Amino acid sequence: MSELTAKFLAQLKLDIPLMARDAGLAGSKLMALAQRIEVSEERVDVPLSLDPDQGRLFLQVKHPAVAHLLNNPQRRRSDLLFIASSMMSILNREEEDITDEHEREFHARILRFALEEGQGSWAGAV
Repeated sequence: MSELTAKFLAQLKLDIPLMARDAGLAGSKLMALAQRIEVSEERVDVPLSLDPDQGRLFLQVKHPAVAHLLNNPQRRRSDLLFIASSMMSILNREEEDITDEHEREFHARILRFALEEGQGSWAGAV
């Protein structure tokens, strides 16, 4: 894993709890999922994939959008919202107790996060 990818994942793991606070069960599940994210180069058709048997989530670094995020020289912290949104969509599909309403509420939260807290770079000074 490249140093930039490691920084991206580290910032994601720090920001998910901020984005998911006060989100109840959906937020708790999202925070747990964020701790099980790994890097994969196997797929290009989806940005994230889930191994439900092992409960692992894979960031697909060969997916065009993910590759763009990782190689974007601006490295905006708000770029992490794309991954967080995808993670919540996966939870909504995979977990019966996570509903469309949970997902809508989470998207409202991440919009607030982007406007109020998600400023700066996910890579720091590179």
